[in-house]
Amino acid sequence: MILGILAMLILPRITDSTQDTKEAVLKTNLLNWRNVIEGYYIQHGETYPGAVKTDGSGDPTANADEARIANREQLKKYTNKVGGLSKNLDRTNYPFGPYYPMGLPRNPLRKTTGGPGVKIVFLATPIDEAQIDDITAFIYSPVTGEIRANTTGYLAY
Repeated sequence: MILGILAMLILPRITDSTQDTKEAVLKTNLLNWRNVIEGYYIQHGETYPGAVKTDGSGDPTANADEARIANREQLKKYTNKVGGLSKNLDRTNYPFGPYYPMGLPRNPLRKTTGGPGVKIVFLATPIDEAQIDDITAFIYSPVTGEIRANTTGYLAY
């Protein structure tokens, strides 16, 4: 009986601390990702990752799938000034990156597979609750460089 009472007292604290840890990791991952996005923006002539195709042609990506792939690849590989990619180190022709060579950060509050799951929105306005669908891990706008958790209740992170 004493063990049952102790378990009732300790279990909620463990659960709360686990949630607090996940929230802290989410905040840290978003902060790091935002810093990387701003660094990319500065190095690439005021263009956010995913705003241009991966071939460096400079053509705007109006397609969410192309923008998602461009965002991921432009942060994982070496890039030139216009966002063209190289898998290999070539500081003369592709002097920037990689920013996240091991892959993009995770949202510890979401259980996604096959990557972080980034929903692309082409918004010139801030991301708001209307874009949250709780399907992917993050919401990202290559227009503004804004990245948010795609988790209800965590837009402010």
